Amino acid sequence: MKEQTANFETLDEDEAERRRKNLMGAFLYMVPIYNGYIYANNNLKKHDLTKTQFRALFVVISMPGITMSDLADNIAISREQATRAVTPLVKRKLMTRTVDRMNRRQLNLKLTPEGHRFVYQLVEEFIETAEDKFKGLSQAEIDDFYNAVTTVSNTLGKLHRMDRRTAAAAERR
Repeated sequence: MKEQTANFETLDEDEAERRRKNLMGAFLYMVPIYNGYIYANNNLKKHDLTKTQFRALFVVISMPGITMSDLADNIAISREQATRAVTPLVKRKLMTRTVDRMNRRQLNLKLTPEGHRFVYQLVEEFIETAEDKFKGLSQAEIDDFYNAVTTVSNTLGKLHRMDRRTAAAAERR
């Protein structure tokens, strides 16, 4: 068998196919574990937030000016659900919703200064909670976890950017 590597092209076809399936299976298995951990370690009720609002805040802080439609696509909900999630955040002055200058049918979302402070507070609370749990891990395990999360995050960011470029190219046609 050829040298094992992340590059599937250097593997024989059967091994490459097996690895692709294992990779996708592992990724799909990771999603509910990740969601469970994040939601269990953020006191959403204390902050009067739904899971959808929580996800929306983190998408909007990382993509200022995102449209309502793109937000809905990013967190895999309907446009109506996005509106129901965003409206209370706007009323709480955590987020703004403005009409796009180029396309008046689109609404752009941004966090307000209060919204930024709120998200940073959520992050700080999460870090405090997670730090207690990390005490049960060795430094080597923490380092491995950090490297794995960094790699997954960078790779997902790259895939997301590729998806957005592909979608934008399709819209231009």
